[in-house]
Amino acid sequence: MIRFLALILLVGLTLLTTLPAAHAEPVEPLSETELQMLERAESIDEMAETPSLVPEAPPTLHRVVVIAIRDEKILIDDEAPQIIQHLTVQPETRQGTPPRGPMTLERQLWSRQSDQQEALVVGDTIVVAETAPGQYQFHDHYRLPQLALLLGLFLVMVTLGARLRGITAALGLAVSLLVIFQGIAPALIGGASPLLVFPIGAALIATFTLYLAHGFSRRTTVAWVATLISLLLAVAIGWFSIRLLGISGADGEVGMFADHGVLKHIDLRGLFLGATLLGALGVLDDVTTAQAAVAEELHLANPELDAKALFTRGMSVGREHIVSMVNTLAMAYVSASFPMLLIAIHDGELPWWGILNSAFITEEIIRTLTGSMALALATPLTALIAAWTFAPRQSVETA
Repeated sequence: MIRFLALILLVGLTLLTTLPAAHAEPVEPLSETELQMLERAESIDEMAETPSLVPEAPPTLHRVVVIAIRDEKILIDDEAPQIIQHLTVQPETRQGTPPRGPMTLERQLWSRQSDQQEALVVGDTIVVAETAPGQYQFHDHYRLPQLALLLGLFLVMVTLGARLRGITAALGLAVSLLVIFQGIAPALIGGASPLLVFPIGAALIATFTLYLAHGFSRRTTVAWVATLISLLLAVAIGWFSIRLLGISGADGEVGMFADHGVLKHIDLRGLFLGATLLGALGVLDDVTTAQAAVAEELHLANPELDAKALFTRGMSVGREHIVSMVNTLAMAYVSASFPMLLIAIHDGELPWWGILNSAFITEEIIRTLTGSMALALATPLTALIAAWTFAPRQSVETA
């Protein structure tokens, strides 16, 4: 079965990366007058020495170690006081790429943020960006070792709590990230339609997370079928909500990056819908597996329970899931966007209905409501499939 799952993963990733690019809308040829205006605009740009539209190459990043802090001083400024650290750094010994030898650079901190941005000390490893040959500037802290430690603690706790299932669940998480970074992202960058990419990717993620975390059983298969159907329902609900409220996908937080080269040719509305689908997937997995487990345990405790009894008792538990998970979804989306929400409330330039009507807030509401409605549909759907699966055959045939 593991080989079968590996084959499905390989086929799924291949399918994602070979999806055809979405057809762009036909562009009408420019008229002679428009061509002349374009040539005139280009000549004006050349005279004004406008920057080239060709994107600059990204800076090269290097890991370096702080070997000395030559000077640290505070510049007094009534409006924006700063703390400047003058650092002497040199590349790591195991990094055989430039920069070579010690060098000095500066790091600036806003004094009001100095408690969040701690001053560097000798021995810290940092990341510098090579903006030009021989020119470097502070880029960021080097956090991968600490991140690896945190990941190790996560694996230990999951393993202690769930034993072997915890390890397989972590493996399922790794496969999910693999599908996102090696399947969904390359397909979108290649121009494939998000309406094709995200459902296929979500189906792959659901398959592996469910079977790797919960094992191969009828219970897991019930949850898997219910999850796939619920994902299709979530796509329909999300698309209807987006069209109903006139969301373009470029008005919220994505709007800040809408002109980025990668996003220019991507359907932002479909991108927003796909991201909403991935956000709801985790909750759907939780609900469908729990509902399937309840039905099977009820059947094992009393094999005489018919399909109707299994469905009724399963929904008694399912209603509790719906109530708790709706709040979980809302809090997850609010917490993710809380800084922007705080700014909108603090500015006070708009009335409450204006804030609620803004595209940014509306998008978060759509995410919450889409996931909640899919959750509300997934619960009875899973209970129904599970009741039909685990009930005695005679009760199913007479139902």
